[in-house]
Amino acid sequence: MSSFYRSALGKKASAEKGAPGQDDGARAACDDPPPAYTAAPEPGPSSGATTHGRDGGVGGGGDDDPFAFLCNFDTVFLIDDSGSMAEPSFPGSQKSRWTEVADVLRAVVPVCTARDADGIDIYFLNHQKPGRALPPSARAPGGYYGIRDPKQVTDLFRKVRGPWGCTPTGERLDAILGSYMRVFESQRTAGGLVKPLNVIVITDGCPTDDPTGVLANVARRLTDLGAPMSQLGVQFFQVGCDARARAALQSLDNCLADQPAAGYRDIVDASSWSHTGKQTLTADDVLKVVLGAVVKRLDWTPMSGAK
Repeated sequence: MSSFYRSALGKKASAEKGAPGQDDGARAACDDPPPAYTAAPEPGPSSGATTHGRDGGVGGGGDDDPFAFLCNFDTVFLIDDSGSMAEPSFPGSQKSRWTEVADVLRAVVPVCTARDADGIDIYFLNHQKPGRALPPSARAPGGYYGIRDPKQVTDLFRKVRGPWGCTPTGERLDAILGSYMRVFESQRTAGGLVKPLNVIVITDGCPTDDPTGVLANVARRLTDLGAPMSQLGVQFFQVGCDARARAALQSLDNCLADQPAAGYRDIVDASSWSHTGKQTLTADDVLKVVLGAVVKRLDWTPMSGAK
């Protein structure tokens, strides 16, 4: 285990997860509204940082940097652009969920770019980038790759038609994870390496298709291949206060953790911020939960009889 992961074990961050307890009918108001996604100033890339491509990392953070783990991963965001994202995150909010997600992405970009010159990739549930240009290796088509500047996020959210449509979370995850797994399986067989991947899904509603089968299939393939525990992870963040959505994400969080004997390594985490007592959610909050998920995967051990 690297020195970073040894230090990370002492820095694990946890997020309080909501539980269903509200009327499952209409979208209910929260007793304690979740925080707005608010941009927080973050340091930009160090001029002396050492950077590498998609198969390398970024130096310059050191063991004291809580987000040094970002240099070891490619970071992909999957953003809900369904119609309900036009609603306020909670009663009285002056911003829509859509605008607040754009704010947090603008704050995340410099944090990631300071540690990985590749930047981040952004996909949407409904919108797909027009054109037939081939995506980078291990990436699904229809995304926006190598976002390195907050202004690119602003321009992107102005360009995308949204919010509109339904919530095809399973379909989009199947495309994103499927493209990655095809390259990973090929390289694994040939003795090559593929940079680990973190997929961060920000959504406000229940999926209109079920992603459980997609996630279970990927988890089992990773186990069968003997992949490192940190090779791939999916983190769901709920924006808004829909009780059914919170219950659905909680179910996704538990779907693999409850079946370790079947070889389903736990690659999924879900976080709801409606009962944290915080007033804002920043890029720092998001990335700390991602760090906690990485550390949790490193600690995962299959039950007897599983691969």
